[in-house]
Amino acid sequence: MSRPTTFGDWLTVKPVAGVRSTWWSESASGAGTVARSVAQVGLDAEMLAIGTWDTRSERWGVDGLRHTLRPFVQWRATPSSGDDLSRVPRIDRIDTTVINAPVVDLADRPDTDTISERQVAQVGIRNTLETRDPTLGTRELLRADLFADWRDKPGIGAGDSGAFYAHVAWNPKSWMSVESLLKFDGSLGNHLGSASWLRVESGDLWKATLGLSDLSEGIPVRQLFGSYDIRLSSGYNLKFSATYDLMGGAFIDRNILLAQKIGNSWQLEYGLVQRTSTRGDSALGFSIRATLFTF
Repeated sequence: MSRPTTFGDWLTVKPVAGVRSTWWSESASGAGTVARSVAQVGLDAEMLAIGTWDTRSERWGVDGLRHTLRPFVQWRATPSSGDDLSRVPRIDRIDTTVINAPVVDLADRPDTDTISERQVAQVGIRNTLETRDPTLGTRELLRADLFADWRDKPGIGAGDSGAFYAHVAWNPKSWMSVESLLKFDGSLGNHLGSASWLRVESGDLWKATLGLSDLSEGIPVRQLFGSYDIRLSSGYNLKFSATYDLMGGAFIDRNILLAQKIGNSWQLEYGLVQRTSTRGDSALGFSIRATLFTF
């Protein structure tokens, strides 16, 4: 549950609270079932500063410039996360994501059975440079986001409890985006990984992404990833995504998801998820999520 509150035009604060409960039909030892509940409380805060310039360039498609600066902080405390994990089975420990920015909110974290930190936080700044667009209204030209991730327990890969990230994007056309995400250790001394991708889209009808990621954190990994999202109707979207491990020569992640809007308040997402780790562990699952926007 969350409730955003805006103070003037420059500050938004959103308290967050929730519980994530997971039940497994078989424990790690194979003897009986096992259940685990993890609670969280937290806070998101974001400031906003805007600058505008009356700059025009027909060659580059610029009709005025707007610079948006958004300093932010996200903090989560999970007081019940220090449980004994010895009986929890290896379900969500499959290493398919290698460079994505870490998820802070408990509801979206993929590592259900390894959550052990009592506190996590992210702090950073989002930069965007935009211009007017005759079709879209506003079009993003450049993006440069910098942020740091902190956890009160060391990470699995480099043995560091924090990392720095830089996300840069260039939009030469309204239908094209070229992006990169870089990861460094907490001291900024080592480059741990990177991902670069190209995204093309046709308005709100479809969009496709293709990219390459490299990870030098722990065991070196190189993966191709892609996704395709198409609007079937005003109420339905179909999404495909896959990750291919270039070193292992096999797909390690394949997903198909159908998103359905119900009225003006609800959205349902349901689909199949198949994952295989570089160690050969495999999992096939069904996911469903219901989101209530207003009530």
